[in-house]
Amino acid sequence: MSTGSSVKRAQLRWKYENFCTAWDNEKLFQKITLSSGKDLPEGMQVLAKKPTFKMWMQAMENQKQAIASAPPEKAVEVKDTSWEE
Repeated sequence: MSTGSSVKRAQLRWKYENFCTAWDNEKLFQKITLSSGKDLPEGMQVLAKKPTFKMWMQAMENQKQAIASAPPEKAVEVKDTSWEE
C-alpha cells in the first residue's frame, strides 16, 4: 500500500469514527425520547444497527455517484424582453 492510499484510508477511518460518534449520540437521543413515552420528531426513523465501515464506504460512493449523475439545475431563461425597451 502506498503512502497516499494509506493516508486517504486513515482520513476515511477518521470520518467514519466521527459518523459512529454521531450515530451513537442519535441512538441515545432516540432511546431517551422513546423511553420517556414521547414520539420521535416528524420524519425521523428509529435507527437500526450501525453500518460497518464497508457499508458506510459504499453509501459514500453511492452518494457521490448520485450527485454526479443528477441533472444540472436549469438557469432562468427570459424570452420576453419587452421590459428592457
